[in-house]
Amino acid sequence: MRGFVGKPPIYFGAPGNLVQLPWPLGGLQASYDRLTNDFVTGSGFHRVQKLSGGARTYTANWTMLHQSTFDLLNAYFIGANGPGPFVLIDPSRPNLLTPNQAAAGGLYNDATDFAVVADSNGIASADATNVFRKGGTRSIQWQSYFSNSSSFHGASATPLMVLSPGYSGWPGIPVIPGQFYTFSAVAMIDYMTGGSITAKLQWYDVFGNSLALSTGSVITLNSGAGWSTTFVTAQAPLNAAFVAPRFIGPGLMVSNGFFDANVNGWSAGATGSVAFDNTQAYAGAGSMKVTPNGTSASTLVTFTNIPVVAGQTYSIDLRLRPAVSHTTGVGLNINWLNAGGGTISTSVTNTNAPLTTTWNYLAGTDFVAPVGAVNAQLVFHIDGTPLATHIMNVDLVFMMPGSTSGVYIDLLQLEMDRVINDWAPGTGVRPVSILDLNEDIPIDAWFRQSPSAVLQEVS
Repeated sequence: MRGFVGKPPIYFGAPGNLVQLPWPLGGLQASYDRLTNDFVTGSGFHRVQKLSGGARTYTANWTMLHQSTFDLLNAYFIGANGPGPFVLIDPSRPNLLTPNQAAAGGLYNDATDFAVVADSNGIASADATNVFRKGGTRSIQWQSYFSNSSSFHGASATPLMVLSPGYSGWPGIPVIPGQFYTFSAVAMIDYMTGGSITAKLQWYDVFGNSLALSTGSVITLNSGAGWSTTFVTAQAPLNAAFVAPRFIGPGLMVSNGFFDANVNGWSAGATGSVAFDNTQAYAGAGSMKVTPNGTSASTLVTFTNIPVVAGQTYSIDLRLRPAVSHTTGVGLNINWLNAGGGTISTSVTNTNAPLTTTWNYLAGTDFVAPVGAVNAQLVFHIDGTPLATHIMNVDLVFMMPGSTSGVYIDLLQLEMDRVINDWAPGTGVRPVSILDLNEDIPIDAWFRQSPSAVLQEVS
């Protein structure tokens, strides 16, 4: 809340039941105790080690407080308002994310406090190669793609990353109802054009029930285009107690590989036909039924114009179920296409092993897009002049970038304001307990002179 005129109030209490306190005109000091050791190696170099934990102590000093306000603090101090945990919210703090979140993994050199939703098979890790912040050491690398290897299937193939709160007992970061918040970051991608990222804020009530989802604009990410800013600004609902910042990442490279409603985008041309089949599915509501024409040497089913980046590595896989046992070649190939749509080369995945009438798995890994490639065409083929009765059902077709590729995120910030691109280190919001509450002799019956409160973060 850097645009606040004068001193903003501070807020204290249980999330969802905060009380407003006047700004401590005598000062609000905050110290952060972290055990630090300096080791000297045999070669004379220094290696600094810091305790990853530690707790912040806040000392609030007022010149005076009204008796009713002091009594309110005293009720928390003696336990009359319950054991807690309580929270102190200082609106002047410029970044409410945890230090490791704000530093994009640079504090612990890992993805601590970043949670990738389990069924999206995403991987979040710290990356030292692509860093936006000057002086920063890491960004968050998000491999937000899917694979049959984890048997993933969902109605919405949308990868989700959630920033964990600073306290495991909370569904999000405590908020002030009615206050505006801005969540922002910068992002880039290295394996496709036309990818996207969207910043969101999920609001919860005091019981952890979802209230609303605030969504920023969808930001298009193109390989080679550098960093782009994603943000969302929203007002906390009046009954909000917590907010969970999150990102929606690029979706599947194969936009229709689940076949839950149709086979749009797939074509067998003159070699056969494709149709939606709701009677067979490896997962979900259906699959693609491929029927050979009975005369062509191969049945070729294509899906075209998947954006790729030359030099990047990709893998493909699918599930298939023959109607009858099949012993001739079956495969899933990648035709690498240039800007004009011409084929530069083909990466081949074949199997001649007998395929049973259950669901079989077919995969090809580590295919490198050649120079000049801008798109890929997937070709599922049934070889050996298959009969019209050699029907195959295909499901869960995936194309994934290699393990060194991903979406990179840096400069993360959650601020009580409507401002973006003014990054500051994160302080986090953690539960606190009042350790000490004292005062001088009161001026009169209605005011307490020079009261102070000492608060300690707790685990």
